[in-house]
Amino acid sequence: VDYLDSMMNYYKISSSDITNIPFIRYIATKKKPILLSTGAATEEEIEQAVMEIEKTNNRLILMHCVLEYPTPYEHANLNRIKALKDRYPDIEIGYSDHTKPEENCNVIKTAYTLGAKVFEKHFTLNKTLKGNDHYHAMEPSDIKNIKENLEFVKKISGYGGLSYQGSEYAARLNARRSLVLADDLCAGDTIKKENLVFKRPGTGISPNAYEQVIGKHLLHDMKADSVLKWCDLI
Repeated sequence: VDYLDSMMNYYKISSSDITNIPFIRYIATKKKPILLSTGAATEEEIEQAVMEIEKTNNRLILMHCVLEYPTPYEHANLNRIKALKDRYPDIEIGYSDHTKPEENCNVIKTAYTLGAKVFEKHFTLNKTLKGNDHYHAMEPSDIKNIKENLEFVKKISGYGGLSYQGSEYAARLNARRSLVLADDLCAGDTIKKENLVFKRPGTGISPNAYEQVIGKHLLHDMKADSVLKWCDLI
């Protein structure tokens, strides 16, 4: 820890040390951001490590991790990311990925959509090199591919929210219905149910105001198929 202190802007604690509480406690005193991997850990072990770190350091990122090299796709258990987010809503969640890179980056993209914002993956210049990690690591081309795929997912994810987007405004007007006259009516005529139909565009009075319009009077003569607006009524 002391050796790395002058060289590193943050500390990464591997899954193998998640129960090494004296070690974790000392790292936390350095006040630098900490990435804590949670591979092969129980809920209680994660909680104890988090509590120890937060006694002196609130700059923590929890990394979902499966301690299996390589991790078969069916063992990735990416829903654990959401479980970590739900359990620790105030802590940033990441993903330490040990699955083999695949062309469409489906594992990383899914992790992102589930809430992971920090990603860790082994890196090599050549996956065919001998050793325990090269074959499931990413090469430079994989980094480019992952970045491009994540940018696309971010683009299509949008801002959220329950209201419509500005780009939908014109279609909203054209696609929706308005209250439209079914008959020619004269100024002063009372609007009855049989005088109304629902037609596009949605530039007039919305059908959700149907009952409010019944019983109103026309301010001026109007032809059948005219879109009703509030300024036409008294």
